[in-house]
Amino acid sequence: MAGRWSTIQNSGIDADAAVKTKTKVVKRSCNPVWNDELTLTIRDPEAPIHIAVYDKDSFSNDDNMGEADVDVKTYVECLRTGLNQNNIPNGTKLHCVQPMKHNCLANEISIVWENGKIVQDMVLKLRDVECGEVEIQIELVLLPGRKVIGSVEISSGAKVLHDLIRHTPNDLSSICPSKVHSCNLLSGRIGAVGSTIVCHITHDGKQQTVKEIIEEIDETNHKIALKVIGGEIVEEIYKAFKIIFHCEERDGKKWGVLTLEFERPNTSVPYPTSFMDYLCGVLKDMDNHASTK
Repeated sequence: MAGRWSTIQNSGIDADAAVKTKTKVVKRSCNPVWNDELTLTIRDPEAPIHIAVYDKDSFSNDDNMGEADVDVKTYVECLRTGLNQNNIPNGTKLHCVQPMKHNCLANEISIVWENGKIVQDMVLKLRDVECGEVEIQIELVLLPGRKVIGSVEISSGAKVLHDLIRHTPNDLSSICPSKVHSCNLLSGRIGAVGSTIVCHITHDGKQQTVKEIIEEIDETNHKIALKVIGGEIVEEIYKAFKIIFHCEERDGKKWGVLTLEFERPNTSVPYPTSFMDYLCGVLKDMDNHASTK
């Protein structure tokens, strides 16, 4: 590889702008070794980490020596699998990834569980160059924060989905009856900030109640924030829980984005990845329903 510095970019960090970071410059080397550690927050597993390798020039623009993408979706799914299962032995092979055009892998790799996280060595083939490879190691961990984000590609309109959640939530009982059984107004005016709704759902084979209050509405971004104030989620599992929905466009595609903000009473309480999968399933059902109307 003939690059002298590289930039790592996660284009899914933010809806408006990508976050970039770069290594130090390694001088006078056609096979540079950076040994740098760069940290990025993955907001959207659908968006790859983009790596670009450049030849540093002092008096002109740096020359692009090739690019590669790290497809993180599979690694995030394996991380969720590991965290949702107890006592997985270190060294357990969770998945094998074959080299494909979209992941830029030079050879097959095995995703291995180690000490509650995934540490993965890989060799990537650089694109737009006759030959060249870059060797990296990625380490995926769920930070001790309070946020999990998921996204679903949608074909219906953002306003349609926003209005369904805000104004006609009880329609979910006919759209996805196996998941949502009822959503009824308890107090306030339907769709207004401060109004309270109680939903009866089935999640992980168990019937549950979710009582929530509309905390925020942003019609411009088709955003609605629902604070959970009652039910098993906050009475038995988490100290606080909020569900936020909004829509955005990326790379010419429309996405429905779900954000779960939560507070765990202790570190033994799992992240709500299963509930995120459930909500993404509900969102897909909503989109399919809206697309066929």
